[in-house]
Amino acid sequence: FTVNAKGNANVSCTLQIPDDVQAVKSRVLAKAGDFTDGEENALPVLSNRMLVTETLPMWLRSNQTKTFTLDKLKNNSSTTLKHHKLTLEVTSNPA
Repeated sequence: FTVNAKGNANVSCTLQIPDDVQAVKSRVLAKAGDFTDGEENALPVLSNRMLVTETLPMWLRSNQTKTFTLDKLKNNSSTTLKHHKLTLEVTSNPA
């Protein structure tokens, strides 16, 4: 593109960025005759994902065995779901 002397221009572009990329490098150069000036920056890539936390209380007595099913986790049909982590927290004597 071309910008007139003492002028300015807005420029935009669309990028396809893989999910595992955390930053991209932007390099802008301006050239006039034999002179060139430029700027380079790292731009953070912000995710549009949301961390969802779900809890399920599980009560057990001493020497008791039970089976629990995490239905929301088991039956999820989302095509964009990515599991982050599964944590089991145990409290022996809850107040």
